[in-house]
Amino acid sequence: MGTPSFKILLLVIRTRRSTRMFEEIGVCYLAAFLRQNGYEVRLMEENEESVDYEGIRAFAPDLIGIPVYMNTEKAVCGACARLKEMLPQTWLCLGGYSPTNRGPRLMETTPHIDFVIRGEGEETLLELANRLSRREGLEGLRGLSYRCDGAVRHNADRLQMQNLGALPWPARDFIRDMGYQLAMVATSRGCTRNCSFCSTKQVWKRWRSRDLRDAVDEIEQIVRQWNIRNFYFVDCSFEDPGPSNDRLIRLTEEIIARGLAITYSAFFRPDFHKRADTALIELLKKSGLIGALIGIESAHQTGLDLYRKRTTPDDNVKTVELFRRHGLNVDIGFMMFNPYTTFDGLRQDLDFLEAHGFA
Repeated sequence: MGTPSFKILLLVIRTRRSTRMFEEIGVCYLAAFLRQNGYEVRLMEENEESVDYEGIRAFAPDLIGIPVYMNTEKAVCGACARLKEMLPQTWLCLGGYSPTNRGPRLMETTPHIDFVIRGEGEETLLELANRLSRREGLEGLRGLSYRCDGAVRHNADRLQMQNLGALPWPARDFIRDMGYQLAMVATSRGCTRNCSFCSTKQVWKRWRSRDLRDAVDEIEQIVRQWNIRNFYFVDCSFEDPGPSNDRLIRLTEEIIARGLAITYSAFFRPDFHKRADTALIELLKKSGLIGALIGIESAHQTGLDLYRKRTTPDDNVKTVELFRRHGLNVDIGFMMFNPYTTFDGLRQDLDFLEAHGFA
């Protein structure tokens, strides 16, 4: 167990172009896990141009953890330089998708960073806090990159958590403090596919499910405590693991049975039409589904093959039409350009976007 005298700040830094719409669920899980193990943890979300440095100084954290994405790297590294100058004895740790894939480069180019956590963060961050608070060495701490004797060392990767039920529900500080009216929920981690552009496999390795009743318990608690009825399921694909729809049906029926009267959006694959009939779509709608986010990525087969989507342009059209036919909002993931883009492929992409109202 940790000690409250060792204080941890989890800091989310948004760029000028970021839109504040919902909480950062990754650091919310980290905060809850650290608190469960006895640590005092503060959650903060700041815009890069108005970080509350004086508030951070007053809290005087021993360790600051910051999630990083490709589009926030510059802002985070700039904030780290300021934080290290202001609090030279405070350790700075980065985590998330970008550090998992680019950790060595980040540490080599940003001397203010003390640690990078690669992959799933809860157990690694807890062990790091335990060792730092006890002034123990970091050798063998799986999932960690760190500085030692002027060099950057990369310990072996950490094995995945086998039981997601061991995790507490995410801390909801951001809903409490920032008035968000939409809550994020994960019923699983990982993905059953392996698209060539995606970081999911590096971070989550393989797909794992939560106990579905526990996930709905969490939703019910959010409804009752915060009076929030709008949700965003962050599962990589809501219909995983397949090939049957049993898990999806059990989840939606549990929501309906409790009379929660929520609305939600979720991710689906472009080939979802192959396994979805009218009865399943109506069940999803009855449970609260109002929007589908579909990772289409390309409208031509060359692009789909390059991205390892295992789908076809016909799948794209049929799944978009399936959801729209049932009155559901559709948004898509799409990549217009890659190093192999041709004018012919670009024309096919534009034709699809225009034909289906995404342009």
